[in-house]
Amino acid sequence: MPKKIKHPALLADINAFRALNGLSKAKFGTEHMGDPKFVYDLESGRECRMATVQKVIAAMSPDTAAQ
Repeated sequence: MPKKIKHPALLADINAFRALNGLSKAKFGTEHMGDPKFVYDLESGRECRMATVQKVIAAMSPDTAAQ
């Protein structure tokens, strides 16, 4: 049985950001989280601390994403 995604809204935001910026799952994870498996792990039910969620949101903010 597949694991339940614990952060569906965050994953949707990441996927929208990736599509807009032409990033693969691994490239997003590597560039923004230092973990090429980050998106794959989220899809598999990875739990994230609030600090991690905030780091992802900050990485996708227009100010940060443009750098």
